[in-house]
Amino acid sequence: MQELPLKSSQNAKRVIVADDDPFYREMASSSLVAAGYAVTVASDGTEALELLSQLPFDLAVFDITMPGIDGYELTRRARTLNLMLPVIVVTGQDDTDSVEKAFTVGATSFVAKPVNWPLFVQQVHFVFRAAQTEADLRDAKRTAEFLSDLKGRVLSVLVSEFEAPLRAATGLLELVRKETYGPLGHRTYLDFANDAYARLTELKAVQLKMLNTGRVLAEGLSLHEEDLSLKELVRDAIESVRPKADRRRIEIDERVTIPDDIRMRCDRSLVSQALKSLMESAVALSPRHSAVTIDARMDAAQGFLFAVGDSGPALPDKVVREILAGPRQHNSEDTSVAVTRNTSLTMSRVLAEAHQGNLAIRSTQGEGTVARLSLPRSRIAAPQIDVRPAGPTTPVRPTLGANGPARFALQKF
Repeated sequence: MQELPLKSSQNAKRVIVADDDPFYREMASSSLVAAGYAVTVASDGTEALELLSQLPFDLAVFDITMPGIDGYELTRRARTLNLMLPVIVVTGQDDTDSVEKAFTVGATSFVAKPVNWPLFVQQVHFVFRAAQTEADLRDAKRTAEFLSDLKGRVLSVLVSEFEAPLRAATGLLELVRKETYGPLGHRTYLDFANDAYARLTELKAVQLKMLNTGRVLAEGLSLHEEDLSLKELVRDAIESVRPKADRRRIEIDERVTIPDDIRMRCDRSLVSQALKSLMESAVALSPRHSAVTIDARMDAAQGFLFAVGDSGPALPDKVVREILAGPRQHNSEDTSVAVTRNTSLTMSRVLAEAHQGNLAIRSTQGEGTVARLSLPRSRIAAPQIDVRPAGPTTPVRPTLGANGPARFALQKF
């Protein structure tokens, strides 16, 4: 066994590579390390199986033809240890029978020898993205098991949020279809295609949100509770929102000061959705080239505090009251800003309350909005929590610096 050093080990995905050929093993490892992955190598299937039973991995790369436990059997056993582990098998050129057999025992994708190493890394990236999408859909499916009738107001809000990116994507693709800027091949079409892809990605997120909203508004919400690393839960939620922030050129100014040994008993998918909803709302409504500030920490009296601040348009007072008081009939005079944010913040409030927590909001015209979610100390398990008490938070008026985006600090009310 050998774990190779990383250029940057923070939050790196862990990959196991099993191949009895030293050349392919070394090339696969070095290519993945250069791409930022944490790589552990095994020289045969037996060693790989032992590693899989001892260590957590995010993805596996198995050669098909290995002595002893071959790639087929290794894939099958890996699936018994971790049903959701993505597995890429490496096989000979045009060996369709091997590929079909590999898929039968549980392979996710395959790479043919001789390997094109730059394309191999891209294949790993693709499989990771596909696995994340599948995980999101699994959460949505589990959420859908608790669906009840959606409240009329929430449904209308989701429809409004669903229509905007759909119209944008349709319009862009119409320009491409009509070749408005000349024959296909003009570079402008690449920009259109990228923008259309981003809009359609937003549609997927809204679709999942529609399913999740049905669950959290259902009568008799059922929690699937487990003891989880709170810091890891927060980090994963932040990283899931970062691609959307990058597309809008919004910097995420994160201040996560949660000790590594803090664990919280909660429903993973619901708490994760609550954190994501706060961040997605802030990112969606912040001006481009600005910053969203995230403050995650422990408080001796209040437990876990998660505050998100942005410099976007302020919410009307009546909308804030509706969000914190509970869903009511949708007001057709609400602004689009209120409609979009109302959905996400309402969802976060309901999810927090399902865990005996609460949501506080401070929104001021010209200064921005801070939403702070808190979960009670009774849900936290740790040897000791030695932290300062804290009050609610509010943004300071953002200023545009000469060398960066608009920023603001999170302070007490």
